[in-house]
Amino acid sequence: MIASLAACGDSKPENDPPADNPPTVSSADPQPADTPEDDPLYIEVSREGEVEKIPVEKIKGVAANYTIAMDPEYFTFSSDGESDTFTYEDWGGSTNVYYSIYLRDMTAQECARGIEFMYGDNYADCVTEQATIGLYDAVAVYLYDELRDKDAQMRFYMIDTEQGCLVIEAQFVFEMYEGLYAIMRACFDTLTITQSGEANNQSSALEKMQKQISDEGALMGVAYLGYYDKGMRDAVKAFKSENFWDEFSFIGEVDADHCALAEGAEWYAIIPADADVKLTVYEYYFDYDKDYIEGVNPGPGREYISVSDGKAVLLRGNISDIMPNYIVKAEEKGGSVVEYSPSLSLENGRVWVNSDSICDVTPYDRMDMFADNPVTDAAFCGTWQGYESDGDGELYALLLTLNPDGTAEYKYGYQYTEPNETFRGTWEESDGVITLDMTGGPQGYEDFYDTTIRFEWEIDNDPSQPDTYLFVLHIADSSPFLYGGEGAPYWMTLVTEE
Repeated sequence: MIASLAACGDSKPENDPPADNPPTVSSADPQPADTPEDDPLYIEVSREGEVEKIPVEKIKGVAANYTIAMDPEYFTFSSDGESDTFTYEDWGGSTNVYYSIYLRDMTAQECARGIEFMYGDNYADCVTEQATIGLYDAVAVYLYDELRDKDAQMRFYMIDTEQGCLVIEAQFVFEMYEGLYAIMRACFDTLTITQSGEANNQSSALEKMQKQISDEGALMGVAYLGYYDKGMRDAVKAFKSENFWDEFSFIGEVDADHCALAEGAEWYAIIPADADVKLTVYEYYFDYDKDYIEGVNPGPGREYISVSDGKAVLLRGNISDIMPNYIVKAEEKGGSVVEYSPSLSLENGRVWVNSDSICDVTPYDRMDMFADNPVTDAAFCGTWQGYESDGDGELYALLLTLNPDGTAEYKYGYQYTEPNETFRGTWEESDGVITLDMTGGPQGYEDFYDTTIRFEWEIDNDPSQPDTYLFVLHIADSSPFLYGGEGAPYWMTLVTEE
């Protein structure tokens, strides 16, 4: 769960304090011109499942030398001049907190690396790992002194927020975890500022989307949201400027428990039909030391997400069109189960769906990449695959995609590996000749090069498979895909979706 320090709606942060003052996070007073009186800004304080709404003007912010944990309504606070002790009696624990600071422009990982650099040489051991404090994901740095008992190490906890991270330095024993958890709850929950109108809109958008999914008889919906090589916070900000935001405003509520980030930059929203559907997201894992077995290898790897609260999840990934990053499992209490790897179709560039239990809810008509594209009904539109020798007895797989919008992609490489080279560009057809104007090269190679390839083409039957067609390309006066002179043919079969 990523804590929120940003005001939603039309509220704006106050001006930054002077450089010599502690950093402060605060929200502006509600602006009557922007916020109707019947739609006030408020702060939600969550304790033991109970939510209390406090008008925003009652709590102005958190500074380096003051946290809400000092509020006697929440905690018993004392100080001996060196450390501050906060006790929350309902949790039965307390902790000595040497300091808590808010870093506006630093992530938890960046702060952890800084602590390692600063203190690593002064301790016998320095360990960094992912941790959980109550509901909050944290990066923990443990410093072990050889003169200390292992249970008395210094610990730093960095927790990401929407605008930086909070750092807690503490020395405590196991039974004090609950006290630290309570501090985190108070620090963060009192800063989750929402506008009731926006919250209602988010809830309404999710309910409408789930009704559409349920009406289709599906267990889950999938939406492609765009290509953004960014983290979750920046991506959601980008989505807010898109034409489809009103339909998908509920993704503004997604936290770290409902988001997975892998290599690649395609963003997908997965929406359960209702709270009776459990979503589990696994790594899409392929064991290169074993043979390909459909449904087994590749198959589920480590678990990223497991939720059953009816909320959407966000996924970023798919560095390769051939190999997706995720396997999503939707499981209904009644027993229905479906597994799915979100990706774009190599045939038409839209979301690939392989089951009636999955509903494509991508807002195509409100996305420029789909709405503005001209459409052609050319018989050869789609993705075609062929094979050619590499000259050493191995086969290269060739993959050519001709999209209806006039864009094209070509890649080649050994099966189940990253492509040796990838090219992207445009195609056009005239008088029986297809011309590809493309740019590309090896993955990671900085100086890509241009290539123009021309083929005479024909569609023919595959004699070995009567229901299958061959896309036969004859090299014209141009460079070939791989080898061969003018007139040399390539036989390609259509990649179909089951």
